[in-house]
Amino acid sequence: MANPGYGKRLAGDENPVAEPDFAHLNPRDAGIAVFVDHLETGHAMGHKVLAAEHPRHGQQAVRTSLGRITQAGHLRWIKEHITVEDNTMRWVTRTYWSRTRRSTEWCGDIRSLAACAGRERIHVERP
Repeated sequence: MANPGYGKRLAGDENPVAEPDFAHLNPRDAGIAVFVDHLETGHAMGHKVLAAEHPRHGQQAVRTSLGRITQAGHLRWIKEHITVEDNTMRWVTRTYWSRTRRSTEWCGDIRSLAACAGRERIHVERP
């Protein structure tokens, strides 16, 4: 598990689980996508963590597949500059997972727009 407030987050408005959810991906990417889809919300999403837990693939294979899964519209990383309790600033990466493929048109607010651009950095002040 990642620290509270971090890790895998669901993008919301999901279709029910179906066999062809990841059929458009190559077999390795589809296998990793199914693996990620079954992880709990809040699970750490770094390629090293996933590779350590995945029974068949190493770090480079997982990293490459995560990039392809991102391009396919299932995974989005958003970098946010936040202020934490002790008034220090930190860059954090929010990871959003969607079983349903998401296009750039799906994005509406500033966080979603940054997510659709891939790993774009945005500045968000937290209350």
